[in-house]
Amino acid sequence: MDGDSPAIAALNVLIGEARALAARETFFHWWTAFPTVWRYGTEADGGFDAVIGNPPWDRIKLQEVEWFAERKMDIARQARASDRKALIEKEQKRKTPLWADYMQASTTAEAMGRVVRESGEYPLLSGGDVNLYSLFVERATALVRANGIVGLLTPSGIAADKGASEFFRSITAPQAMDLLGDERTRLAALYDFENRKIFFPDIHASFKFCAFIFGGAQRRFDTARCAFFLHSLTELHDPDRVLELSAADFTRVNPNTGAAPIFRTQRDAKLTTRIYAANPVLVRHEIANGRVVAEHKAWPVRYNRMFDMTNDSDKFITRAELEKTGWKPAPLNR
Repeated sequence: MDGDSPAIAALNVLIGEARALAARETFFHWWTAFPTVWRYGTEADGGFDAVIGNPPWDRIKLQEVEWFAERKMDIARQARASDRKALIEKEQKRKTPLWADYMQASTTAEAMGRVVRESGEYPLLSGGDVNLYSLFVERATALVRANGIVGLLTPSGIAADKGASEFFRSITAPQAMDLLGDERTRLAALYDFENRKIFFPDIHASFKFCAFIFGGAQRRFDTARCAFFLHSLTELHDPDRVLELSAADFTRVNPNTGAAPIFRTQRDAKLTTRIYAANPVLVRHEIANGRVVAEHKAWPVRYNRMFDMTNDSDKFITRAELEKTGWKPAPLNR
């Protein structure tokens, strides 16, 4: 083939772009970096004895407010998405360096999200508005050996968010039983903390995070040690704050999602489980292959969301706009 042909030229451009992308993103391949950890053909292809870490707590989707807060506060200060969009369009018309950087960041975020969703590497935690920490959690399940242990510091959403429910259920619920009928749980411990500016001063006081500890594919525990709304490590020594929950406990309280049943004390746990034992589930989902195939309702209830804070942001009125038209603050924040 002619070395000066258009095809060769296009290929060289593609290779150059790939090299630039690799240098910018610093790609990492576990199996290449640690080839002796995976012993193919033995012990389920190997893996690490333990995976421990504190993954980043950032969403892949570009967060406009946070991004512009570091570059142009006039845009970041806008409370409504529609107002931010108008200012961003002004940057676009002027073709400013800020606009070019914004487009590069947007393109990178979109490409990352597409790779995460379509690669097949993250089948359980790549849906919706993906957070990086959830990808680290699912990657850890692939890195740890079958009898190993994983310990990660993550937002408490890993045990409570709808988007993480299928993964969390695979760790705790009866679906996690192996062929030998082992009904024990893979979850070793879930210690949920309320930040209160005690642990991370730069993170909102109400933000919740947890120590999430679970076993590999063949590691089981009779019960999981759980504690919620902790404000210090010393509270873990209080027998009334630490609960011993079995796989059956998770599905009894949250039969559809398998999410963690959140109790502050042993008394709360006993009261709640009594209520669930005495009353039917409002809407019980029948799940097959990870999807809801039928709903069984105790009462004819229908759910509906009327407004979305982002998509309908132009329909909300700010305090400044109200005050311009004569409105004044009243008691009870009205």
